[in-house]
Amino acid sequence: MTEARIGWACGQVCFDDGNDVGGGAYNIYVYTQDVPETVKLLVRLEQTRRLPRGLRIGIRRTDRTYTPAYPSTLKAFDISYGQKPGQRAAQSH
Repeated sequence: MTEARIGWACGQVCFDDGNDVGGGAYNIYVYTQDVPETVKLLVRLEQTRRLPRGLRIGIRRTDRTYTPAYPSTLKAFDISYGQKPGQRAAQSH
């Protein structure tokens, strides 16, 4: 349901391109040409309770690292939040 809501809300601004589940994290990959607008859209969905609480947004860079985008207190973003120390979730992108 979460992925469907994001897909519906994105309209022409962005599109979701799959997900991965595991290690306590549910990651949805969203592609966009307008990063600031897409971040605003996703935050609005969480704030209006159309997405589960606890949303974290990271912007993937070309070197496969992530820049934290939301919440403002997020110091680092990692797709494997639920992993035990030393474990890493596999990336397919």
